[in-house]
Amino acid sequence: MASENNKALNFQLTKINTKDFQIIDSAFDLKSGADVGLNMGIDFAVNKEEKFVVSTVNVKFLQNEKAFIVISVEGEFMIDKISWGYLVKEEDNITLPQGLAAHFADIVVNTLRGVLHAKTEGSDFNKFLFPMVNVSQFITGDISVTD
Repeated sequence: MASENNKALNFQLTKINTKDFQIIDSAFDLKSGADVGLNMGIDFAVNKEEKFVVSTVNVKFLQNEKAFIVISVEGEFMIDKISWGYLVKEEDNITLPQGLAAHFADIVVNTLRGVLHAKTEGSDFNKFLFPMVNVSQFITGDISVTD
């Protein structure tokens, strides 16, 4: 439950999907010692009929500008009917308050961290951990999402 303008917003995480997972061995040179970088993207989508929001987090681990681990995880959040009404600002879109959007994305980021560990366990790539991030730094305002 989150609160926006003293209105309770009730939701539950109902589904987790690993949309993409790739290890590209040829893009990583263990012996080179080159720095490893990260790219992260956060997306949102909605399904008005079923009243759910999808938050997707996409991450690429990079060495020399080439992705060697690619992972994309999405979380599906079912919103109850009354709470959904609080989010509808126009007929064609809903507005996720900044705090709620950041909370959804944070849940997915933490889920992605676990998926990454599970998929790389027992391999040399298991040492690449997704760092702790403050998602609120990336989501700085309300998010308007169309169906």
